Amino acid sequence: VESQLRRRSSSQGLTGDALRDHEESRKTVAGVKFVKVSVDSGLVPGAEVTYYFGAVGKALYKFWLLLAYLASHGVIPLLLLNFFFRFAFAAYKSNFAFLCHSALEFGPKEVGFVLSAMGLGGIFVQGLLVRVVTSALGEERTLLLAMVSTSIGFSSLSYVKTVYHLAPALTLVSVGYGLAVPCLSTLFSNVPMEQGIMQGIAGSIDRFG
Repeated sequence: VESQLRRRSSSQGLTGDALRDHEESRKTVAGVKFVKVSVDSGLVPGAEVTYYFGAVGKALYKFWLLLAYLASHGVIPLLLLNFFFRFAFAAYKSNFAFLCHSALEFGPKEVGFVLSAMGLGGIFVQGLLVRVVTSALGEERTLLLAMVSTSIGFSSLSYVKTVYHLAPALTLVSVGYGLAVPCLSTLFSNVPMEQGIMQGIAGSIDRFG
């Protein structure tokens, strides 16, 4: 594989330091090709940075470079929206069983039925409803509608006293989440940067949330 990369690099007219940098940025480990991307490329041309605080300072500087790299593509607001949305949904999933037990005296069986119903609702939304709504409103307006629906649903869960209060709240959450996820994926896919990088960063934000 390395010899193939070397021949390919030579065919691209790369020699000397350029060839060495090209080979260094493309390595194959156990049959998997890794491509190293420099986020500081073009941001601090010719500058030599001194890290006054050791490893912590170096980490903070690299983090700043990453933020500058993302800001240059205008993707930070979308990443923040994705983070808070995922954080809210993760908090809901972590506490939902306790809420049902406290407010409605539900046991594991009842909670399972409720979550199964939400799953079926999500299938309906993502399989049918999202296509209709996005065709009528577009991805950005659909995402706004999804966020409003999810916010109202989460807020309504704070006041649940009976199943009749629970059902509409969860319906709003299910519809909002089912609409939001495809729209977020579509908007990330339209960002003008390498999709492997973009999807990797978006996935990291999801897990962090």
